[in-house]
Amino acid sequence: MVEAEITDEGTQAGGVTEAGSLPDGWDVRTLGEIVVRSFGGGTPSTSRPEFWDGPIPWTTSAIIGEDDTYLTRFQRTITTKGLDQSAAQVAPKGAVLIGTRVGVGKGVVTTFDVAINQDLTALVPLPTVLPEFIVMALKVPSVQAWFRNNKRGTTIKGVPRSDVLGLQIPVPPPDEQRAIAHVLSTIQRAIEATERVIAAAREFKRSLMRHLFTYGPVPVSEAERVPLKETEIGPMPEHWRLVKLADVTERTRQVDPVRNPRERFMYVDVSAVSSESLRIQTVTAYPRGEAPSRARKIVAKDDIIFATVRPYLKRVAMVDTNLDGHVCSTAFCVVRCNQHDALPRFMFYALSDDRFVARVSQHQSGSSYPAVTDKQILSELVPLPPLAQQQVIARSMASIDDRMRAEEVRKAALKELFRTMLHLLMTGQIRVEGL
Repeated sequence: MVEAEITDEGTQAGGVTEAGSLPDGWDVRTLGEIVVRSFGGGTPSTSRPEFWDGPIPWTTSAIIGEDDTYLTRFQRTITTKGLDQSAAQVAPKGAVLIGTRVGVGKGVVTTFDVAINQDLTALVPLPTVLPEFIVMALKVPSVQAWFRNNKRGTTIKGVPRSDVLGLQIPVPPPDEQRAIAHVLSTIQRAIEATERVIAAAREFKRSLMRHLFTYGPVPVSEAERVPLKETEIGPMPEHWRLVKLADVTERTRQVDPVRNPRERFMYVDVSAVSSESLRIQTVTAYPRGEAPSRARKIVAKDDIIFATVRPYLKRVAMVDTNLDGHVCSTAFCVVRCNQHDALPRFMFYALSDDRFVARVSQHQSGSSYPAVTDKQILSELVPLPPLAQQQVIARSMASIDDRMRAEEVRKAALKELFRTMLHLLMTGQIRVEGL
């Protein structure tokens, strides 16, 4: 490693960045020094129909994700007249788009010619600079912090294009740029593949839940042989019962947080429950005298908590052993199953079924703080198979949840690997020029 001052030409045989010195052969250049040209865009008048629905793809930063490397889709299309009579400009395939007005700091490489609006700045790199490498450089945490810290404006805060062109990044030789981009893109593709697996498993879970709660735990090929009956909540097997949730649950209790018998207890707020994973993601520890006023509902292992505020968001979760005897917010309905009639795991899936959530949501009232009551939730009807079938259904659904959980862990590990490799590769601490 060689430390050197950054010259105006940016051609030194090493450079100094916030991360330390860079390898020999690396430059530190501004974005303005490594592009052939740069430009912004515009939006054709939406009151002129002849400007829209033409042959030219047009996009804003809204469809660019923070983790994206490539632009693979666009928002709308415009006509040649719309392009000629507006500030919109076409970024060629292989250009770098950077959010400079909305979606500030997001960057992608175009995979097709696309017109852009005023939220974006397009950079056409020099032949010696790989566009994918620039996009990866934009993802470095210190660069993202630079974008956050340099936003200015009144109604819309952005970063002026002139400032963006002055942003410095390390620039290795072309072969090493390609190798770095290849390694990081490979990790990103693995993340994307994992996300597809999770999405497919989530869709399969919805389909399986609908099948199981309509026909019971039978193969799809045998569904037509199952005798069904029509009920208030839809068809179900003839031998199943339809009951009020209150009829298969037990009363729960509340406690004054100041008089809580525990000197220190864990508290679950509504925001702690993920509507995607349907799990409690975070808890907060409070000394007895400092608890929030909402910390009143005692929970036990295998309780189901159902958020009464904005119930359509489906914040439903089961309570694990580590929270047994602790407290959740009064914005939850705590459902404790009578296990002679209803297995907690089965009932958890019954209450997280989209159809149950939709029925509950019909009762919500209030505009700024729409909510339902515990009584309304407990008065809802639920299907009740025999215990043996409840167990089979719960086991089937849990196996999908386990698979999704494993994929989520894999995704988190890959994201951490990407962050680590991004830092090490962009600072030259790991060299891949021979790849």
